Amino acid sequence: FDLIHDFTLMPRAGFASRNWGVAAISNIQLKEATEKLDDSIDLEMVNNLGLMGGFGLNFGPFAVGGNLRLYKSFSVSENIDPDSFAPMDLASSLFDFDEIGNAEDNFKIGAGAMFSLGVLTAGIYVDDFITIVSEDTDGIGDMFSRALKTASVGAAFTPFKNRLNPQQFSLLNLIIAADVNNIGDEDNRSVNIGSELGIHLGKALTVDVRGGYQQPMGKDFSFDPDMGEVFFGAGAKLLALDMNIGFAVPAPYMMDVLDDKQPDFADHTAAGKPRIILSGGIRL
Repeated sequence: FDLIHDFTLMPRAGFASRNWGVAAISNIQLKEATEKLDDSIDLEMVNNLGLMGGFGLNFGPFAVGGNLRLYKSFSVSENIDPDSFAPMDLASSLFDFDEIGNAEDNFKIGAGAMFSLGVLTAGIYVDDFITIVSEDTDGIGDMFSRALKTASVGAAFTPFKNRLNPQQFSLLNLIIAADVNNIGDEDNRSVNIGSELGIHLGKALTVDVRGGYQQPMGKDFSFDPDMGEVFFGAGAKLLALDMNIGFAVPAPYMMDVLDDKQPDFADHTAAGKPRIILSGGIRL
């Protein structure tokens, strides 16, 4: 069960136009899987189920946008017998309308802005904007401190895609990006660096490979590879079909590989366990 104890499933369906979109979202997380003496399995899961809407507006080099998320979060406990497992019974528990109706409502608003010089774009985003103005505050300084807890800043370099002078067709795709998330939250602050390189044959066929690095930054914005993760993966789009696969590996494990050592995942648990990320969809 070590291979699946971090399992997350995120089914969703949405509609998007030029400047706005709406989606039904679900985030199902497997919190714990325990094998019992009779070979049955106890599953502890959480489902965050709800609706999301977003919009964006362009003003030359400037762009602003926001999103609204209304969702319910509830826990599900199931005992699974492998010999008589019925997937539809598990699905019925995860989408039980009585449980959904009794669950507590959660409401969030995010807002952000971007500025582009063409191939270089920078932006800022606050993920939980509503708590800044809805709770009792102790002046402007307190509001600013709350905003920083869920604020992220980042920049991207796209040499083959000029946002101020978009081209109808560009064969090559290259993105180099970096951001810092949750700037004012000492417990959840992190840095992310990534790149994507690919070939785009219009909207009919695209193939991209990706690589990146992520790590928590702590109270002093320190750089500690022993706590980092290395990501790599690939994605492809064929007409309406969209497919992606990614792998996350503790950075110390990768450094052992590069140093020709015999690495062991058990020696590098501080940065988390290896993960596989799969996603796919149909875009109509």
